[in-house]
Amino acid sequence: MCKLGNKENEYEDSISYNLDALRFAIADGASGSAYAELWASSLTGAYVDSGDSLFEDPVGVVASAQQDARKKWYTGIKWETLPWFLKNKAVMGSYSTLLLLEMRYVGDRVEFVASAVGDSCLFVVDSSLKVSFPISDHREFGLNPKLLWSGQGYPAKIDARTSTPQVHTVRGVIEEGDRMILATDAVAMWLLRNASDDPWEILLENPGDLRKAIADLINRRVMRNDDITAAVITFSD
Repeated sequence: MCKLGNKENEYEDSISYNLDALRFAIADGASGSAYAELWASSLTGAYVDSGDSLFEDPVGVVASAQQDARKKWYTGIKWETLPWFLKNKAVMGSYSTLLLLEMRYVGDRVEFVASAVGDSCLFVVDSSLKVSFPISDHREFGLNPKLLWSGQGYPAKIDARTSTPQVHTVRGVIEEGDRMILATDAVAMWLLRNASDDPWEILLENPGDLRKAIADLINRRVMRNDDITAAVITFSD
């Protein structure tokens, strides 16, 4: 959902998933950059549509998604018709966080691997918080998170390569009773700040009405008013 008070087309986060391949991705486009929403959606879509596995080469998968996303971002902008003031900004490129998650069945177990650049987070909970990745302390938010860059726009070439910042990766096994939450920074920070009060239950108990639950938290000023992306993954027999 977009920041309260903003229009839906001002939403700059993105979430993509492929349930058949058990791939999930969220991204938080940086508001200060032009076409951040296009860059975020290009990143999440590039991963879930790819055939590359995080289990094999996490850093390579992130780098490949970044390069494939650059092509979607670049071709999604009509450079020739941009007004000069927007072109001057867009040519500098866009920025976004990225969190990728992949799962697979190994016998009767479900293994997972997640990779991240920036402060979009994965949580694994049962009756308590088991995994908090890549951030585990709410005070770490807001300290200039690492971001993936699209590279420069036109007249730079579409196939120009960009460097990939440090990629953090975590691996684990899903156990009976586990649930997962994917969240961009505002939700993630709220979850960690209130971890002793089991705040994830608000999200887990309202999967069909997260918008209303989150809007209430923002209106009570216990969650920062920002673009919000939160997804709950549950497991059944």
